[in-house]
Amino acid sequence: MENIITNMRSGRNYINVSSSDLVIACGIDVGTISEISLTLVKTNNKKVILVGTIEEANCLFTKLKSDNIFIAKDYNECIDIFNRIEF
Repeated sequence: MENIITNMRSGRNYINVSSSDLVIACGIDVGTISEISLTLVKTNNKKVILVGTIEEANCLFTKLKSDNIFIAKDYNECIDIFNRIEF
């Protein structure tokens, strides 16, 4: 898969999140943190599955919006969680 260059900076993150029913975040980086945060704001209020993120990030996002955060230790668990979530 190739990168899609949009020159939109954080606007691209907002489009990704707004057009998604659920966000799966793999790993943790500044852009990923931005997308997770945008997912949890009141206007979006969507569910997020965190996969392979560090414990500090798991704690932070769970404290912010525990009903919308799901933590998977690996991709198999992520698929199991995804199949159980109601949209």
